[in-house]
Amino acid sequence: MELNKKKVDKVLPKDGSVSIRISGQSNINFGSHFDHTNQICSWITRRSIDALKNHCRDEMTMDDWQLVK
Repeated sequence: MELNKKKVDKVLPKDGSVSIRISGQSNINFGSHFDHTNQICSWITRRSIDALKNHCRDEMTMDDWQLVK
């Protein structure tokens, strides 16, 4: 993720828009295969929820937990 052309590990809603690099298949192109109207989602597993509880509980807001739910 990049915010104002600087790499970041964490972004909050107040930070606004970020750019995301999609790695893997090199033949996927913005404009041809997707654009700004497409939604990008993450698959949240039980393991990732447990990791949030164990390592990031103090950083999570109620809105964050609602999103996870």
